[in-house]
Amino acid sequence: MMANRETRDPVAGQSGSSVRRMAAQASTLELILHPLRLRILQAMTGRTMTTAELAGLFEDVAAATVYRHVNTLLDAGVLTIVSERRVRGAVERTLALVEDAAQMNAEDAAQMSEEQHRQAFTVFLAHQAAEFDRFIARDDEAAMPLFGYGQTILHLTEDDLGDVQEQLRTVLEPYLRSRGGLDEHRVSLATLLIPESTSQDD
Repeated sequence: MMANRETRDPVAGQSGSSVRRMAAQASTLELILHPLRLRILQAMTGRTMTTAELAGLFEDVAAATVYRHVNTLLDAGVLTIVSERRVRGAVERTLALVEDAAQMNAEDAAQMSEEQHRQAFTVFLAHQAAEFDRFIARDDEAAMPLFGYGQTILHLTEDDLGDVQEQLRTVLEPYLRSRGGLDEHRVSLATLLIPESTSQDD
């Protein structure tokens, strides 16, 4: 139900010193690993949205709670404001994810506890499952050729992985922004790297 949601944009005037202190005190991992903030970051990936549009995605969460966590991510530099416009006397701000701000590198991952890894991975899987369910429920035959999932085993050194990631960035770069074609589909590409035991024989 949307009846109790706030209609104004709290990001326009509700940042506050307490939110800034919270963002300053929180590490990158703490910012990213909060379940709702993870959902916000995942929802913002590859798109821009107003705060009202973003809050509308989370019907299970009070709008004020969504706005509070958006403010935390803004103050931490993970989200950015790309435009503003005045709507009925209030300033409506459009948000975007700062490129690479929410990515965890190998050093960050090494600092995570088992419980933090489990929490982050659970939210990641839940997000993928939700997208899968939405796609299947649409029964979109036209988009089906773009749909797929599978697993591939690679044999890599750390240097090899850097090369692979750089090549993927080069290949994917032209398709990260909409080109406006009528036959264009928005496709979510998720990656997962899980090293097998080094004691296994090839």
